[in-house]
Amino acid sequence: MAEIIELDDRVMGENLRKARTARGLTQAEIAERVNISLTAYQKIESGKTRIINKNYEKCAEVLGITLIELVNGFIPIKDSVAVLDDVREEYLSKIDQLSDKVASLEDSLRDKEKLIYTQELLIEHLQK
Repeated sequence: MAEIIELDDRVMGENLRKARTARGLTQAEIAERVNISLTAYQKIESGKTRIINKNYEKCAEVLGITLIELVNGFIPIKDSVAVLDDVREEYLSKIDQLSDKVASLEDSLRDKEKLIYTQELLIEHLQK
């Protein structure tokens, strides 16, 4: 049976703190970006502010995460799959670009080899 975690103000504050520190931001920086006082932000992060607060959404936005991620403390699996799909697509695109560059370099190498062969034939012909 799955454990049910009761969401409370402290859990939300802890999730917020983890997200903030993971991004290397200070409480003052988040407070400034959310346009609230440092004290107000500290109350949110310490769990002294009610969960139903418009500033949670602003904090999530500033941190570049969804409100769901802030509530859960992690990216939900559905979002993780989407992130992985985006990463896969990006790498496939890069692989295609690299393949095109390799093909171009191979063509250049063949052209240079032909040129060297032609030069060798010319030198041989001139030496006769």
